[in-house]
Amino acid sequence: MKKATKITLYDNVIEQLGDLIGKGSYRQGDSLPSERAMAEELGVSRNTLREALKALGLMGVLEVKHGGGYFVSDDLNTSIVESSFRFMSTEKPNDIRDLFATRRILEAENAALAAANSTPELVAALENDEAGIRNNLDDTEVASSYDTDYHFKIARASGNRMLNNFTKMLRWPLFRMMLKTTYIGDLMQYAVSYHRKITEAIADRNPGLARSMMNEHIMTVERTVLNDLPKAENP
Repeated sequence: MKKATKITLYDNVIEQLGDLIGKGSYRQGDSLPSERAMAEELGVSRNTLREALKALGLMGVLEVKHGGGYFVSDDLNTSIVESSFRFMSTEKPNDIRDLFATRRILEAENAALAAANSTPELVAALENDEAGIRNNLDDTEVASSYDTDYHFKIARASGNRMLNNFTKMLRWPLFRMMLKTTYIGDLMQYAVSYHRKITEAIADRNPGLARSMMNEHIMTVERTVLNDLPKAENP
């Protein structure tokens, strides 16, 4: 590891750890060094390191085992780390449009399949994430982590490994976009209301409605994000 640059400590730590995992320095199931050792080697505070580790956990790269620290995920798909999607911009209008178009293709079908495969356990898990967003609207990181978890629970519930894996490949730009949207007006309150509609459609085992609600949800978020960009960037 190298000393992290002062300008982008958080992103730099994520990039270095991601590269080490992608190159095989740490393999599936391996434990990472202690927080103290990693923080000293990278030249960052333990708080900065923890935030980077949390982000890698949300991306599915790391797992936290109670009392045992951080481990490289056992089901890690190295393309999550190596893929150029990891560096995809969430600031440029064309990249934003591409990301949301891809999300609509994947996540609308994820929702439909999750509705067809609906179980009480899935509905309860989705409702827990809804409550997590609703109860943490003032804490952007916590709210966005619940938001991300909500969408990936639906992807796993689709039962389609290909759709699930393709959705996983968007973890990093999606997580960054979730953080971005938490700062835009009342968008998180809006997301809560739409998540409720999606969950209800899944609970009712209504694939068509779940697909429609997810598609509409993502399209509205896309319009709001694009409208929030400076006019010079979004002609």
